Amino acid sequence: MTKEILAVDFGGTFISNKAADIAHYQWFKVMAMLLNKPEIEKYAGDKDYFKYVYKIMEDFTGLNQENEEHKNILKRWARSLFAFITIGEVKKLGKNILFKDFANYLRELKPKYSLAVVSSQPQDSILPILSILGCEDIFDYIYESSFYEEPDKYLVLSRFVNENGKPLYYIGNSSDDLEACRKLKIPLINVTWDKQDLSVNYRKKDLIGDFVVNNVEELKKIINDSKSMPKVKNKS
Repeated sequence: MTKEILAVDFGGTFISNKAADIAHYQWFKVMAMLLNKPEIEKYAGDKDYFKYVYKIMEDFTGLNQENEEHKNILKRWARSLFAFITIGEVKKLGKNILFKDFANYLRELKPKYSLAVVSSQPQDSILPILSILGCEDIFDYIYESSFYEEPDKYLVLSRFVNENGKPLYYIGNSSDDLEACRKLKIPLINVTWDKQDLSVNYRKKDLIGDFVVNNVEELKKIINDSKSMPKVKNKS
């Protein structure tokens, strides 16, 4: 029998966003040092930060973002560096950033559901993080943002839906999740448990959705009370 799919976000839902948020600031700090331009650090946290990423990478490499091939190279290098720094920050922070109750609940759900993590985190970063945290056993699918894409939840989630069908729910935590789920008509469960002490302007929280939950017990009630379970086709 084909299992239904539950899809979850990564940063802010499965683990704290703290590692990625620190990496965001560290990225601009590293590039400020490499270019000997301390003023670069002020762009960290800006809502439109990625436009500065292109300019910084142009200055460092001499490539031109007006050239589409060059722009893709700049994007790939920039996002690779971010992924590299994020993994390092996860290693430093350790298992404290894992939402253990949620991870354990997902393990309980595995016999009944196929589990997918669908994130705008750069490719080749989630699997190493899961390995560091001892969670390689949880997910049946890992969908990440390509190095050739700007971070965009809708692009990644729509790619997942096109290949696997709509999940029963998407469990996320941000306005980006809400926007993507509304476009794709996927029920969103918005979780509130990432209460970290690091404030990041570009990662605006918008605690609305089809459901809002504050803890795993509230989430369990929604999953257990679910009446509509659309049929989907999984990968073989």
